[in-house]
Amino acid sequence: MLKVVTKKDYWSVLDRQTFDTASRFPLLDRVRRKFDQLTAMPWHLKSIQDAIAWSYLESCEGLRIGEIGGGTSRLLPELSRKNDCYNIDEFRGEGNGPTEPHKLRGVTNVYTKVGEHSVVLPAEHFDLLFSISVIEHVRELERFFADCCRLLKRRGRMIHLIDIYLEDTPEGNQNALGRIQAYRRVLDGTRFKPGDPDQVMRDEDVAFSTAFATNPDNVMRSWNTLAPELKAKREVAQSCTLLMIATRV
Repeated sequence: MLKVVTKKDYWSVLDRQTFDTASRFPLLDRVRRKFDQLTAMPWHLKSIQDAIAWSYLESCEGLRIGEIGGGTSRLLPELSRKNDCYNIDEFRGEGNGPTEPHKLRGVTNVYTKVGEHSVVLPAEHFDLLFSISVIEHVRELERFFADCCRLLKRRGRMIHLIDIYLEDTPEGNQNALGRIQAYRRVLDGTRFKPGDPDQVMRDEDVAFSTAFATNPDNVMRSWNTLAPELKAKREVAQSCTLLMIATRV
């Protein structure tokens, strides 16, 4: 699977969300409040990404799970209740992440970066790898996904939520098209096959649609302070999310 997350996708997760047994609040609401406290910002694209990721992860039990670049992960503490969980992060502030190690309940920190083929993590170590807002920062995609393949057990899965800017004209989407073509090559069956072959974006699909779930404009404006070089892009594009799900062959 390689597709843009839609409003329908997001809303359907909220409609069936589970409740945390320790409180009267839906678990996703608690996860979202944690993010709000960390960023001092009400609501965010990450709320959508957390919800979509959780919809595929909540049934996991007895698995060894690694979050790539998890930082102050919202989902790992929940997953660690029934799984063996690892936060794979150098904690060097890359992608505006944390610059110091963050200890999460029941989660083991691994101080390395996927893509470096580090001996810190042995081959075929994980049943599942996932990331949220990480892959758009990866420059050497071939090395990154080769390492994902090395780290996953056979028939292990990877689930990635990837930020992407989309405009409504082909001329404005050349960079997005190039990235999507690169992601699509990962699913060619050499190392990975798509979780749903019928939902793999084609070149002609690379354009913004009002059906897509997006970042609020006020949040987009706040990002101009963090990354001012993209201000012109944000003025004409929407910040959306790609969902990539693949199985190691």
